[in-house]
Amino acid sequence: MAHKKVISRLPQMASPWVREIELMCAHVTDGIIASGNFYWGVLASRRFYYISQEVLVDESLKDAEVLAAVQNPGQCGSEQAGFTADDRGRVYIAASEQNAIYYVDTLESETNMTVNGSAPGGSGLIPPNDYVVKTLVRNAMIQHADSMAILDGWLYFNTNQLTLGPGFQYNNTDKRRGPFRSFRLWIGRGPAV
Repeated sequence: MAHKKVISRLPQMASPWVREIELMCAHVTDGIIASGNFYWGVLASRRFYYISQEVLVDESLKDAEVLAAVQNPGQCGSEQAGFTADDRGRVYIAASEQNAIYYVDTLESETNMTVNGSAPGGSGLIPPNDYVVKTLVRNAMIQHADSMAILDGWLYFNTNQLTLGPGFQYNNTDKRRGPFRSFRLWIGRGPAV
């Protein structure tokens, strides 16, 4: 029962601020449950959001309370085509516009820089206003990264060349060319549990 209620809440929660984004979120979002939070982004936006899994499954909360719990860390500098996370609180973002994979550390113990006066290290979650988006890898061969997974210390992802398809090209020309690729990158971490 709780599962149906959670799924029905997701499209409504994506953006209470702009009606157009609300409609888009009902159909075009990517997300993953990671490190105790559910992260998602709107495909036509550079913003991403998250909410605690505990809030999502708490059936006693009203929709307004759930909406109030949505966190907006801001822009990540690219449209997102998916998320995954590792066992040390790092969230990976498929940065499709930039042919890159970005990441955000969400645990204070994993940071190595001072942000808004907060020194590196510590314990607990990083406040959303202190998130720092960093580039893990960027390369022209990463054409619209999508569908990521972590296994045995490797981050796997594929490219789908979406923006080279006929719908995005002049005269509906199909510029997608094989071989279509999947990549792996050593991160030395396990998947989120």
